[in-house]
Amino acid sequence: MKKTLSILLAAAMMFLLTACGESNGESKWVGTYSGLTASGKLISVVINDNNKVIYNSAGEIHNGTWEEEGDELRFYFDGSIGEEYEPLLVTMSSDGNSIIVDSESSHWRAGTFIRQ
Repeated sequence: MKKTLSILLAAAMMFLLTACGESNGESKWVGTYSGLTASGKLISVVINDNNKVIYNSAGEIHNGTWEEEGDELRFYFDGSIGEEYEPLLVTMSSDGNSIIVDSESSHWRAGTFIRQ
């Protein structure tokens, strides 16, 4: 009986330890990023796990949504940042510590933002 109990306990411990190492399903993108634009504005970007994004440009807050497409995200703000710039295109550095926010518009200046 003790041997069976020990085996069951050991199996339960192995299961729990394995489960702790598994991903919780949260996107690699989720987090807060910040940095300065080329013009010197402080920007913060909050990517939430519910496909919501907050783009804070020097206190001007834009709430939007994001979609993952291949190796990038697309941010949509219903034109509040500027219809000619949207969607914003977001890529992640290979080390996962920063993102680049860009646009297909030639008038947009890409910015690099560091994970906080």
